[in-house]
Amino acid sequence: MNGDLFLILIIIFVICLFILFARIFWMWHKILRKRQKDESSEKIVSKKLTPKYQLMYGSSYLIVEDGTGDGLQQGFKILRANLQKGANAIVVTRTYPDKVMNKFRLDNVPMLWLSRTEGRRKDAKASGADFKVIEPTKLGMLLDEIKEHIHTQDDSIVMFDGLEYLTVHNEFSRVLKFLHGLEDEIALHRSRLIVAINPKALDDKDRVLLEKEFKILSFSK
Repeated sequence: MNGDLFLILIIIFVICLFILFARIFWMWHKILRKRQKDESSEKIVSKKLTPKYQLMYGSSYLIVEDGTGDGLQQGFKILRANLQKGANAIVVTRTYPDKVMNKFRLDNVPMLWLSRTEGRRKDAKASGADFKVIEPTKLGMLLDEIKEHIHTQDDSIVMFDGLEYLTVHNEFSRVLKFLHGLEDEIALHRSRLIVAINPKALDDKDRVLLEKEFKILSFSK
């Protein structure tokens, strides 16, 4: 009788041990698959572009200007290269949209002009650039406009030029909160974001926070 009980206990112990090892193996396999999926996603970039112009889907990038404007020029070159490969884009800018369109040859690219002038200019399309005016204090409205674009357009890029203008009219904490929300939307919808800043127009601590938040785009001379 005691022998039978001992045998039963051994069988139960072996079964429990098997279940434990099976669970550990399943958890390890699940973690490994997730890691492989994440690594694979990181390698997804815009189609058939040279490395200089590749942007990873779901990623946000920062261009730190050197005062010459060369970084911003390069940012728009990256934007154009992706547009030529079928991407969609929306530009947020403090510069008057007609000038941006003509300077960087961005035909048919919708733009959001950061200005205290309200509304869409009636002859915007007649002038060449299709744009809407957003007041710099209306960060929620600005985020909604960008979200509407990336929610409805596949393979989209947001080019943001004018962040310093937002910090003039808002506390930096509000602007940073806005950027966090924008980054989340970019990641969720596998879009891409390029933000150009002039470091001289920002406090050092604010610039450092931005540099920690984004991937840095740098360009060799």
